[in-house]
Amino acid sequence: MDINRIVLIGNGFDLAHGLPTSYQDFIRDYWSSIGHKISEQGSRKIVLKDELLHIQYNEIWSYPYKKEDKIQSYKEFKDYIDSTLGANLENLSTFLSIINEAVDTYGWVDIENLYYTTLKDIIFGKRGYYSVEELNKDLNIIKLKLQDYLTKVSNNCVLDRLPRIHNAIYSPLRFRDCSVNSEEIFAQFIQSRRYENKDITSRRLTRYYYDAECEMLSIKSNKSPTGTKSINAIFNDQDIPFPYMLPSDIVFLNFNYTNTSDIYLAHNSEIDTIHIHGELNNEYNPIVFGYGDEMDDDFKKIKNLNINSYLDGSKSEAYLVTDNYKRLLRYMESAPFQLVIMGHSCGNSDRTLLNTIFEHKNCISIKPCYHQNGDGSDNYKELIQNISRNFNDMARMRDIVACKEYCNKI
Repeated sequence: MDINRIVLIGNGFDLAHGLPTSYQDFIRDYWSSIGHKISEQGSRKIVLKDELLHIQYNEIWSYPYKKEDKIQSYKEFKDYIDSTLGANLENLSTFLSIINEAVDTYGWVDIENLYYTTLKDIIFGKRGYYSVEELNKDLNIIKLKLQDYLTKVSNNCVLDRLPRIHNAIYSPLRFRDCSVNSEEIFAQFIQSRRYENKDITSRRLTRYYYDAECEMLSIKSNKSPTGTKSINAIFNDQDIPFPYMLPSDIVFLNFNYTNTSDIYLAHNSEIDTIHIHGELNNEYNPIVFGYGDEMDDDFKKIKNLNINSYLDGSKSEAYLVTDNYKRLLRYMESAPFQLVIMGHSCGNSDRTLLNTIFEHKNCISIKPCYHQNGDGSDNYKELIQNISRNFNDMARMRDIVACKEYCNKI
């Protein structure tokens, strides 16, 4: 009897390790690079042009205080253009302009969700001046620039394992974290460990960074409960040898494009990583970037319009380029599993895939790790609200999601 664990990794995982990989970081870096390019042009009549904007200098001009070096946002860029003699912004990508507006208004942006909102606005007539073809072209340009930025960030960062994250990944399974409907499954799992080959147990301990020789002693010193008292004893973790409570297998389901999770793998580890959204600069596993909310009421309307360009940004289409999605399905079908969520907001941009995982018949526990702010507040409530939107069956959601006191802070 096996119970596995899927560790779902989102952008907050990278941020926790000090990598500036948020969309806000990316947009800030873009405008900073524009400022540096302006500065490098020097005192001459110049033209600055890339795939997203076009600046024309009609007069010879040099700003004496290097104000362009301080550009960190579109607002600062626009202020510079407006205050510089002879500088004109000839063209700015419409989608980049929409992104900038979101950053200025809310202080953050979800580019994938904003793409889907903009797509619907175009299709349903709210943005008649902007075509789907232009939007898709802008999205692809931004995707390539994002890949370049993340490559630069990844190459310039030294990563260390964080104990709190390591402990959450390799923590024991707990009866209290599982759904009521899976209590018997969990009890059978613990009981079956009494008959497991000790070599298998020892190898698992090594894979999970434990001292196999030391932990194996706990099996000899403890007696696993049997008979009518077993369920209560298991529920309270009484007299259960620690190795018995470790998941049978672990897989990393990486929603990021980076390989940060690799630092939590032991040398020659057999633990698999499914890069469900692709990897940086890997032509055989290209990055998946777009919208993934097929549960949205408007999606069916869009699909029924029978215009293929409207589906170009769909993640479902992109998942078929590789076998990552099928690998995930096979893993979920292989045995009951617990889902540990690390750094993923569970927002609508991945709603279809998350629903597939959350409501899978073998999912017996969802354990979200939450972030605590410096002032003591945290995002657990917001995270649970987002998780709930990925469920059709709310009764199942309330049963399967672990309560806050049992969840880890990362």
